[in-house]
Amino acid sequence: MTEIDGVFMTRALENALKEIGKHEEELNALNVFPVPDGDTGSNILAALKEAYNRVEQLEQEAELSRILNAIKEGTLMGARGNSGVILSQIFRGLAEGLAKKKKVKIPEFAKALMDARNVAYSAVIKPVEGTMLTVIRAVAKRAVELSGTLENYEEFLTELSQCALETVRETPKLLPQLREAGVVDAGAKGLYYIFEAFRKTAVGELVEHEVPFEAKEEEEVTPAAALVGEESITYAYCTELVCKLNGRGMEREIEHGVRRYLETIGDSIVLLVQDGFLKLHVHTDHPGEVIERILRHGSLEQVKIDNMRQQHRHIVSISEEAQEIARTKPKRYGIVAVAPSDAIAKIFYELGADRVVLGGQTMNPSLADLKNAVDAVNGKTIFIFPNNPNIILTAKKLGELAEEGTKALVVPTRSVQECIGALTRSDESLDEEELFQEFKEGMEAVLSLSVTYAIRDTKINGEKIIKGEYIALVDDRIEAHGDDREKVTFEAIKKVVKPEHEIITIIKGDGVSDEAVERLVESLKERFPDLEVETLDGHQPHYFYLIALE
Repeated sequence: MTEIDGVFMTRALENALKEIGKHEEELNALNVFPVPDGDTGSNILAALKEAYNRVEQLEQEAELSRILNAIKEGTLMGARGNSGVILSQIFRGLAEGLAKKKKVKIPEFAKALMDARNVAYSAVIKPVEGTMLTVIRAVAKRAVELSGTLENYEEFLTELSQCALETVRETPKLLPQLREAGVVDAGAKGLYYIFEAFRKTAVGELVEHEVPFEAKEEEEVTPAAALVGEESITYAYCTELVCKLNGRGMEREIEHGVRRYLETIGDSIVLLVQDGFLKLHVHTDHPGEVIERILRHGSLEQVKIDNMRQQHRHIVSISEEAQEIARTKPKRYGIVAVAPSDAIAKIFYELGADRVVLGGQTMNPSLADLKNAVDAVNGKTIFIFPNNPNIILTAKKLGELAEEGTKALVVPTRSVQECIGALTRSDESLDEEELFQEFKEGMEAVLSLSVTYAIRDTKINGEKIIKGEYIALVDDRIEAHGDDREKVTFEAIKKVVKPEHEIITIIKGDGVSDEAVERLVESLKERFPDLEVETLDGHQPHYFYLIALE
């Protein structure tokens, strides 16, 4: 096979989806820290699922460039966590490098991989080697080296897959944390599995695995759909369509006109006009009127209309009062936050949040989830609190997709505790820059400590950790570990508390009894009589305690 086309890319995407699905739990388990919060496999799978859904909506045997555009859009909108966002940028580079192509020979594909590398690196402010980025860099370089000597894709993709695997094996040498933990980088290995899926496609091998498309149920996490009643759905119909435009040269004018129209009849608008096609997604009560409006500009290629009140599949957790205020009352500033549980979402609402997206470790919200939340807030400037280091990059991509007239600013909170500290500083009398700085100062004034358990034996910073032990973490640093949960928590607090600290806030997670919390509080008050100790019910999964010192 000397050329690849849209049919090949569709099969390769399906193989990649199944390959990642088959190894999802393995990738999730490849965590530097032996704690139950790995989600890289799930994040990559979510991006590929959305890409596959977009490709499925195209006509059979669509051209390569259209397939790649669908993958580009799908991986971006389905992106969760850093790995999902970086993967979306890799496919963006491929799509842009192979724009308007129907068939591609090896030299063209190699050049597009270099484009993918460049776009992926540019998406990360401080690129870290020993990650997914290292794999795309090595593979792109190898592809260019081979492009002058190999002519068939069977050999070419076999070489690239082998290069990806060898690079994955080298990641512990580039990141000391990986070396000490005895693991390779999860995102890097996930990208290897994608290249391996492409190799299998080239040699005619199909990956055997059933990928479920319904949401995976979590034992200790309330599904987001259960948080919102049918009455909370503002518009009934999720309307998606693809329109082939009449003629070219008026794309920008059409996009502005259609966007202004859609803003008058719906929300959750995603609109793309490029390469002679218009693609849109909108929630509205009048899908027929949307279709009539779009028909002015061309002919319909695809139409999909779902009644959301019947499906009832919302992601965003919204209190009725907060929803009503956000929908009807224009605000100078809006606040969107990510919470790992209903109880913590309630805390955020009480502190002034307009929308709370259910998410966190093992359940990172997608870019589309965050965008829907931002679009639902009637404010000129929206402050986004990701509350997890793996969600920050996804949140920052929102700046490129914000609706006209809306500004999205990311306060880079890495924990629930930092978010609470930041929100207590909220002051609408401040201007935008002053308020952003106030939020950052509130965030930085908090020292975050979390308590979980080890899911495997490992060694970190010279400390031997035994599977099943309780672990207390501060900024990705293990401060204490052992068999007694409250003792581990107490010892960790004792290590990190400083003279300037005045308050300790303990957020109780699932599975922790009131009696255990009371014993911990008594110990802390006895040891630190000058500190105020507060407790909150968080019911968060995976972490027995989330503790803030201020």
